[in-house]
Amino acid sequence: MEREHREETRRKKFSIGGDPNMLTEDLHQAVKNLSAELYTKDVHFLMELIQDVRETVSNIIQNNIYIQSGL
Repeated sequence: MEREHREETRRKKFSIGGDPNMLTEDLHQAVKNLSAELYTKDVHFLMELIQDVRETVSNIIQNNIYIQSGL
């Protein structure tokens, strides 16, 4: 009985072991594409943020050297 319950849950909730469902396949592909795009955007955002921090730190160091040298 417990095994039957697990198999029924797999079929109904996750479409495992049942007939192929095109809507489920489309949804799976859409989520897969969306997650790939979000990951790419997150990485791009982080790289831009790191570059901005590097430039800011470089400017601060340059300004401190300029001020300390009395130029």
